[in-house]
Amino acid sequence: MLPILIGSPHKILESITLKDFLFGIYIGIILSMFLYNIFIYFTIKDNSYLYYVVYILCVGLTQTFLHGYTFKYIWPNVPWLAIHSMYLLPSFVGMAIAEFVKVFLHVKEHSVFLYRGLNAINIIYIICIVLAIFGFHNLSQNIIHVNAMLIALFALFVAYRIAKKGHRPSKFFLLAWSIFLVGVCVFILKDFGILPYNNITVYMMPAGTAIEVVLISFALADRINIFKKEK
Repeated sequence: MLPILIGSPHKILESITLKDFLFGIYIGIILSMFLYNIFIYFTIKDNSYLYYVVYILCVGLTQTFLHGYTFKYIWPNVPWLAIHSMYLLPSFVGMAIAEFVKVFLHVKEHSVFLYRGLNAINIIYIICIVLAIFGFHNLSQNIIHVNAMLIALFALFVAYRIAKKGHRPSKFFLLAWSIFLVGVCVFILKDFGILPYNNITVYMMPAGTAIEVVLISFALADRINIFKKEK
């Protein structure tokens, strides 16, 4: 994808300024949720928060990379990382969410089959990373896209199955993940050329992730309330 915009200097500057402003709001939300959840983790030492903090960090870096800010501000002198971030960061996001789902929803206690399914998805991501490092970029990227759809749908299925058993936190997760899933689907369909490349399809993913990280933070907070009531 190489979107090209032609216009007067004033219009181009307006477009860049708007993009920076909107992405600044997104990064503000991500950083707030990152700091909030890492503070809670150091306070109560719950591993769910640790996995979620890693997930938030990976999601934020992935979106920052896709919009060109990491190479501009974070690693401008590391072209290898700039190239391979396209494969490393999305893989880290997928693995982080798989680990978070396992811990947060207590998947192993509810279903060994679902637990092994999440492990299998992690193995696929590791294969994608290896392929990218050895230069099979297109193959790695295509598998990552398919696996992203797989983890998104599978996590939704896992949450639904566990929510049916009356697990209250999984209901919060189900709502948050459904919103995120919309963003993932739009983003991937755009990459495959099924949907057009425009501001809606470009910003659907950041919007979905921003809403999702906030809602899952609520779910984690609700779990603390449940623990208090149980005690």
